[in-house]
Amino acid sequence: MKNLYKTILIFFTLFCNEFSYCQKVSIEIFNKTGFKIDSLYFADRDLGPLNMDSSTNTGNLELIVFSSAEVPLETPYAAIFGVKVEKPLKKCGTKSSKRTCCSYQFDLHSYPSENGFRLYWLKHE
Repeated sequence: MKNLYKTILIFFTLFCNEFSYCQKVSIEIFNKTGFKIDSLYFADRDLGPLNMDSSTNTGNLELIVFSSAEVPLETPYAAIFGVKVEKPLKKCGTKSSKRTCCSYQFDLHSYPSENGFRLYWLKHE
């Protein structure tokens, strides 16, 4: 009987450690747009203002979908005083994958478009 309790205790210890190591996704976003961002929105969250060349963290997300380029499929939206930022392009999930664990770092860049600027991701360097 004592061996049974030890076996059960060992099983639960190993099982709990295996699944409690990493339970959420966290992304640190670095502002490389060349602008001070007044409000940054990502994954239905208002991440607040973000100065040039600084970073913010998304906090704990349940999951994130990555594109085949290994960057988040969803592009954030930003409000920048005096600059028109276009809404993100439609998402295309071809060869996308879901992640539910770990921390990531990405740079947020901008490029001029016909009607203002668009935002895009690059892996953090």
